[in-house]
Amino acid sequence: MYAGFPAIYTAILTQQDLHPITYHAYLGLYILGYLTDDALMVGASVIALSSHKLTMQTGAYSS
Repeated sequence: MYAGFPAIYTAILTQQDLHPITYHAYLGLYILGYLTDDALMVGASVIALSSHKLTMQTGAYSS
Protein backbone atom coordinates (compact mmCIF):
# COMPACT_ATOMS: atom_id res chain seq x y z
CA MET A 1 0.00 0.00 0.00
CA TYR A 2 2.90 2.36 0.71
CA ALA A 3 4.14 2.03 -2.88
CA GLY A 4 0.82 3.39 -4.14
CA PHE A 5 0.89 6.54 -2.01
CA PRO A 6 2.80 8.69 -4.54
CA ALA A 7 0.32 7.72 -7.26
CA ILE A 8 -2.64 8.55 -5.01
CA TYR A 9 -1.04 11.86 -3.96
CA THR A 10 -0.46 12.98 -7.56
CA ALA A 11 -3.94 11.83 -8.60
CA ILE A 12 -5.50 13.94 -5.85
CA LEU A 13 -3.38 16.93 -6.88
CA THR A 14 -4.46 16.49 -10.50
CA GLN A 15 -8.14 16.37 -9.53
CA GLN A 16 -7.83 19.67 -7.67
CA ASP A 17 -7.20 21.57 -10.94
CA LEU A 18 -4.41 23.63 -9.38
CA HIS A 19 -2.31 26.26 -11.07
CA PRO A 20 0.86 24.60 -12.45
CA ILE A 21 3.11 26.52 -10.04
CA THR A 22 0.97 25.45 -7.07
CA TYR A 23 0.86 21.85 -8.35
CA HIS A 24 4.66 21.72 -8.62
CA ALA A 25 5.05 23.40 -5.23
CA TYR A 26 2.99 20.60 -3.64
CA LEU A 27 5.05 18.01 -5.50
CA GLY A 28 8.23 19.68 -4.25
CA LEU A 29 6.90 19.67 -0.71
CA TYR A 30 6.17 15.95 -0.98
CA ILE A 31 9.63 15.23 -2.39
CA LEU A 32 11.28 17.33 0.33
CA GLY A 33 9.43 15.37 3.02
CA TYR A 34 10.33 12.08 1.37
CA LEU A 35 14.01 13.00 1.14
CA THR A 36 14.06 14.29 4.72
CA ASP A 37 12.64 10.99 5.96
CA ASP A 38 15.24 9.02 4.01
CA ALA A 39 18.07 11.28 5.19
CA LEU A 40 17.03 10.80 8.82
CA MET A 41 16.97 7.01 8.41
CA VAL A 42 20.37 6.93 6.72
CA GLY A 43 21.81 9.31 9.30
CA ALA A 44 20.50 7.21 12.18
CA SER A 45 21.94 4.08 10.58
CA VAL A 46 25.34 5.67 10.04
CA ILE A 47 25.47 6.92 13.62
CA ALA A 48 24.36 3.55 15.01
CA LEU A 49 26.82 1.57 12.90
CA SER A 50 29.76 3.91 13.42
CA SER A 51 29.52 3.66 17.20
CA HIS A 52 30.89 0.10 17.12
CA LYS A 53 34.17 -1.09 15.68
CA LEU A 54 33.95 -4.07 13.37
CA THR A 55 35.88 -6.99 14.79
CA MET A 56 36.57 -10.43 13.38
CA GLN A 57 33.81 -11.87 15.57
CA THR A 58 31.15 -9.35 14.54
CA GLY A 59 32.26 -9.60 10.90
CA ALA A 60 31.65 -13.35 11.02
CA TYR A 61 28.10 -12.76 12.22
CA SER A 62 27.34 -10.23 9.49
CA SER A 63 28.24 -12.54 6.61
